[in-house]
Amino acid sequence: MAEIEGGAQRKQEAFWTQIARFIASVNPDIHYSLLAFYPHFYMGDLPSTSRSHAFSCKEAAERGGLNSIRLGNVHLLGRDY
Repeated sequence: MAEIEGGAQRKQEAFWTQIARFIASVNPDIHYSLLAFYPHFYMGDLPSTSRSHAFSCKEAAERGGLNSIRLGNVHLLGRDY
C-alpha cells in the first residue's frame, strides 16, 4: 500500500511509475493499493488527495507495468488543487 500526499503532482507520478516498475519486475500481478490522504490530527496543514491526482497516480502505476491496481479511500478524495 502507498499513500498519496497532496502537492508536487508531477514528481509523485514519476515516483509511482518507478515504484510500479520495480514491483512489476518481481511480478506484474502483485496487488497494489494507492490510498487517499486525508489531513487529520498532526498533518492538518496538508490538503487531501485530489481525485485527478489519485487517478493520474493510478495511471502512472499502470504505465509501470502493474496489472492489479486499486484506489482505496476514494470517498476521501477532494477537489483539484
